[in-house]
Amino acid sequence: MEIQKSQEKKVLVVRNDKLGDFMLIYPALALLKNSSQDIHVTVLIPEYTVEMAKICPWIDEVIIDPGSNASFSKQYSLYKVLRNHKFNAIITLFSTTRIGLLAFLSPR
Repeated sequence: MEIQKSQEKKVLVVRNDKLGDFMLIYPALALLKNSSQDIHVTVLIPEYTVEMAKICPWIDEVIIDPGSNASFSKQYSLYKVLRNHKFNAIITLFSTTRIGLLAFLSPR
């Protein structure tokens, strides 16, 4: 039986700091992805970790974090992307006030 997209549980995992720290969450991503057949795992990461995310079998989608020093327009664009995804859950493995605010403002 094929799972419809509307039944998927959309989970955002935030690890937007260092590359090595991002790689250390691979076991957590594996547990999350294997916990249910209908989980869609998206990660919010800096651009320099995208190549490592592409080879991770437990990641379905990547959103690039422009960083805290990015312009207001880039920050607002990130907010719109997160808002449009309508994640069921957000797991923040590296938190800042900016990320906390974005998560708080994103509908679920």
